[in-house]
Amino acid sequence: MSTTNNNVAADNTDGPLFILEADDAALDQDTRNVMNSRITDGTRDGYERCLVKVMLWAFDDMEQYGDKILTPSTVEKMKAAHLRDKERRTQAGRPSKKRDYIREECKTMLKAISKRDESTIPIRLENLNFDLISRFLATLKRVARGMKDNNGRKVVVRLKLSSYEAYCSALSHLFTECGKDRESTCPGFFGELSKYKKGARRLAAKERRELGLRITEGKKPLPLKAYRRLAEILFNSEKKEYVQAHTFLVLDWNMISRSESVIESMIDLISQSKDSINIDLGKTKCDQEGLKYVDYPIHIYSNPQDACICPFMAVCRLLICHPMILNGRSPLFEGVSQYERFHSIFKDIISSDEYRDEFVNLGITPEEFGTHSIRKGGATHCATGCTVGPPISSICLRASWSLPGVLNRYIKIADAGDEHVGKMVCGRDRMSVDFAESQPYFDFSEFEGIEYVSRHAAVNAWIKARMPVEARSNESVFSLFKACIASLTYHKKKGNLDSMHSNCPVRTSVFWIEDIPFADSVTTKHPWNATRDTPDLTGNPPDVNLLVEVKSLKDEIAQMKLDLKESFKEILVNELDSRSVGGGNYAQSNIVMDKLDALLERAGKLCDERTSGRASRPFDDDDEEDYDDDDFMVEYALDEEEDSMLEGVDTAAVTPLVKEALVKKRREDLLQQRNWKMGVSSEGILTPLPPNFSFPKMNMNGLITKWFLGDRKSNIPPLRFINANNNFVAHIKNGKKDISKMGRVMEKVRHWAVAVDAWPSDGKWDGAKVATLYSKVWPLLEPYLITEGKHGEKSKAKSRREQNSWRTCYNKMVSRGLFEGGKKRKAKKKTNDAPEEPQHKKRKKGHLGKKGHLV
Repeated sequence: MSTTNNNVAADNTDGPLFILEADDAALDQDTRNVMNSRITDGTRDGYERCLVKVMLWAFDDMEQYGDKILTPSTVEKMKAAHLRDKERRTQAGRPSKKRDYIREECKTMLKAISKRDESTIPIRLENLNFDLISRFLATLKRVARGMKDNNGRKVVVRLKLSSYEAYCSALSHLFTECGKDRESTCPGFFGELSKYKKGARRLAAKERRELGLRITEGKKPLPLKAYRRLAEILFNSEKKEYVQAHTFLVLDWNMISRSESVIESMIDLISQSKDSINIDLGKTKCDQEGLKYVDYPIHIYSNPQDACICPFMAVCRLLICHPMILNGRSPLFEGVSQYERFHSIFKDIISSDEYRDEFVNLGITPEEFGTHSIRKGGATHCATGCTVGPPISSICLRASWSLPGVLNRYIKIADAGDEHVGKMVCGRDRMSVDFAESQPYFDFSEFEGIEYVSRHAAVNAWIKARMPVEARSNESVFSLFKACIASLTYHKKKGNLDSMHSNCPVRTSVFWIEDIPFADSVTTKHPWNATRDTPDLTGNPPDVNLLVEVKSLKDEIAQMKLDLKESFKEILVNELDSRSVGGGNYAQSNIVMDKLDALLERAGKLCDERTSGRASRPFDDDDEEDYDDDDFMVEYALDEEEDSMLEGVDTAAVTPLVKEALVKKRREDLLQQRNWKMGVSSEGILTPLPPNFSFPKMNMNGLITKWFLGDRKSNIPPLRFINANNNFVAHIKNGKKDISKMGRVMEKVRHWAVAVDAWPSDGKWDGAKVATLYSKVWPLLEPYLITEGKHGEKSKAKSRREQNSWRTCYNKMVSRGLFEGGKKRKAKKKTNDAPEEPQHKKRKKGHLGKKGHLV
């Protein structure tokens, strides 16, 4: 047994570790942390907000309530904080109405409560009675928006039941924290509060009915059509933050879970099995120990018919834009305050002038929408979106809602019910045979033996080579990622992704820019045409299976009709030809015409081969990917002599007019074989960039990919070939500044890549090399992207490192002293935690070599 530096006894067994030396204060703090874990931090904050309002109400009417409810020490502390608030001024110099200091002082006193020290209790619990608290509850009213009484005054209405329950729960929590028994300390107090809540609920309902206001509480469920429209807006947008927002929206709808469960999802707890994505929820609000869903993950299904609301596509977009998540031990959504962030994005869209009327027509207003509307909408669609929906018990169990009475004890979650819920909530048509459709996948069932195995191995190797290095050995993550890539390939092949903005961050990914091998083999199947490669189809109810059998029977009958028709036609034609129906020359004329067609076809092929100057050859996959950097400017010499351009053609046998036409065609063929096309912008600038081009809002992964690969399909060359000196971006607003900043960032990336042996010696790039470089350079770049507080402290939990745009990364690199900023930005002092950087001589002109290579 040995003692570590942390004063912990350690041995070679798996037994418990015993603390040998510890400070009593540290042990007491650990005990307090354990006791505070009885409720979540969010619930505790809600209780404290309610109690702070009670304390402020008593403090504001000191003569009548302050001395009765608040202790003398509490009053003194609140007075001091109140004076600090009075000293605050607005920007216009007027007294500020904010009470931040006194609120913060009240929270501090509530957090410092100790059962063993009566002096830490800020409220006189023994003096609390129904008469005092009922007067406070009577002040809890709000103004009815847009309503006035006959005298022109604003109309106020009582709060809903949930608000009264929140204050009563907060008071009960205060007794528990102080170690006081409610009945012995304040006899009959909470019994009277229960009666008050009942009467307030009925009176509030009556007031709202008379004023024509909604009686129901909470946010309104998001209708399916509104959900699809919101997902479509996020899906097609160019904003990089909308990628995470879209994934959150789709997962929240499909999981029917609290937002916290979605935000806290870890990539290690997500897997792919059969035809679904499985997510282990862990602990939830109703299951704080995390035992309810052990061995029973929730099932998420794809939607092959609609890419915008397909969960597989949503997860795929997130992972290919932020590939470092695949390394594991990482949440899907980095940083803090994600709930508020996504709620703000959704609210801004629904309440915007552009979309407000559209969402109102779809059944949701900005005032009625909240992130809880997503969960309500998913559950509502699943339960009432069809006359043959899943069992209500399966919906409640998936949503972590307690069943009433003994049902909660006897009805437990199981795979079959949850699979039915998952397939229903993903947006599939419940009344169609497509409800039973499989997820997109690679199907090589038509091949046998070595060819079958080699194709599967080739796809796996291609995908793994473009994943981060550390993630390539994670089999559970790879199966999930492969299913996502298959979904991306399927929807891209079907044209379902054409509506995405040209600057959408997804288009900067390696998996979008490069052609995925064997894309034609990606397909979906139904039960009647499933193959050996088709995943096991789950979650299909019996009536859908009957529809499948009917569909199979209809297809067989239709095929039988076609076979009979073709068979009869063939027999009839043969019989008529054999008898020379139509005259003796009829059959002979058909034979002559067939021979003439064959002769013309052969002559055409021969002419094409001779005029092209080279024999045709099969397409080689390497032709598209392997090209030299010099190919960007010139691939073929267009000043060839006419004789060399007519090589293989008998020039003596053709007229001058034909000769000129052949030369022109040969020139056009050579131009078509160029890798990149040049054009003139509206400003008269020669550039290879497409019209209306602008730099996409990409993160560092997108910048590195675009820098080395470009996008050949969109005629966007690798950005390393573009600099501020060649004027290719002169027509773009701030184009020269942006490309210059990109170059400085990539020069630093190159320096790190060389240090970790991630820079290819041949200077040629493909998706695998780019992915390897990014994953090896990321640990060196990440320390500079961690959020810093006002006093220089760093917080990894608060940072959205990989989600940052490349511009944010550039600014942080400037502030950390990696290189000097522009004329308007002065480099700040480098932090002590940042790794040391060797000094290099600055180049006088740009960051690119003569041929566009980084040097």
